[in-house]
Amino acid sequence: MNSVLKSVSGTTPVTLITGKSKINSPSSGTFTATCCFIVNTHSSDINVNLYLEVEDTVKDQAGNTLSSQSDLHYFAYGLVIPVNTSVDIFQYASQTFPDEYSLKVSLENSAHSADVSTKYERAGASSRGRTVNQY
Repeated sequence: MNSVLKSVSGTTPVTLITGKSKINSPSSGTFTATCCFIVNTHSSDINVNLYLEVEDTVKDQAGNTLSSQSDLHYFAYGLVIPVNTSVDIFQYASQTFPDEYSLKVSLENSAHSADVSTKYERAGASSRGRTVNQY
C-alpha cells in the first residue's frame, strides 16, 4: 500500500496520485484509492475539489505540443469542510480507476490550507512485508 501526504494551500491543483502516460506507456492497469483524508488546517471553513484528470497531449516529432485537452471527473466539488474538521472521501468504499488518471485536489480560495493523506495500491503491486508463515 502506497501513502501520499501533501500540504495544500491556495488554488493551484496538487497531484496526489500521478497517472501513467497513455503515449509513453499504454496501460490497461488500474489503481485503487482506499483513503483520501482531508484535514482543514485553516482558521475558517474551506472549500475543496477532489477529482480525477487524464490529459491527452499530441506532440510532433520535435516535441512541440500540437493539441492538449483534459478530462475531469469530480468526487467533491466545493465540498465545505468546517474549521477543525476532517473528512475521508473514500471512507466506506474504495474506488478503482484506470492507470492513466491522476487524482488531484484543489482549494477554492487562495488563503485556504489543508493537509491531505491518500492511500492507494496499483494493480499487480504486491506487499513486500513479512507474513506470519515466514517465521
